[in-house]
Amino acid sequence: MAGVVYYYDEDSRTEFVLARDTARVYPRHVHVENRVKGRVLSGAVILETPDGTRVLGEGDRFEIPAGTVHALEILPGGSLTTECSPDADPFLVAEPCVRAVAAKILERPDEPFTLEAMAALAGYSQWHFCRMFRKATGLAPHAFQLACKVRLARRLLRSGKTAAEAAVLAGFADQSHMHKAFALHHGMTPRQFMKRSVLLRP
Repeated sequence: MAGVVYYYDEDSRTEFVLARDTARVYPRHVHVENRVKGRVLSGAVILETPDGTRVLGEGDRFEIPAGTVHALEILPGGSLTTECSPDADPFLVAEPCVRAVAAKILERPDEPFTLEAMAALAGYSQWHFCRMFRKATGLAPHAFQLACKVRLARRLLRSGKTAAEAAVLAGFADQSHMHKAFALHHGMTPRQFMKRSVLLRP
């Protein structure tokens, strides 16, 4: 079947993604908690990381550590499989103050946390904090927050929450805001995401 399917295991927090016979573009993004291991099954894939841009062909493998900004394009007719699994602290080398802010966002992405409050916690001006945060995570603070909200919303939807409930519990302004975030991160609506999510059972 053409398209994207997400196979996931709640206990290990591991996800296997199969993109088969599809053309798909994933703009620059970051997996804040997961290491990604991938293999091109057929066709070609363009992978962009801080180390440069590579064109991968059938049988080629790649690995992306957690916290690494990257972009991925599956060319028409291409197929790809990836494994996303929890990684060690991706921000270990970051300044302690930046790690503290990132940890707070990761722990409670649903809670309001303004840029002013983040900078105050870090002990820097907002401008300097934004520079430090982007250098450590590859994303601006707001984009990092949004990525964490989407990850939480995914878990809530998979636990049986409705889209409206997931939007509120994940800290989105409303359901429309969550839909836009899903479109940005996954190229599909929450409903489409759930239809393509398959729970792996023992």
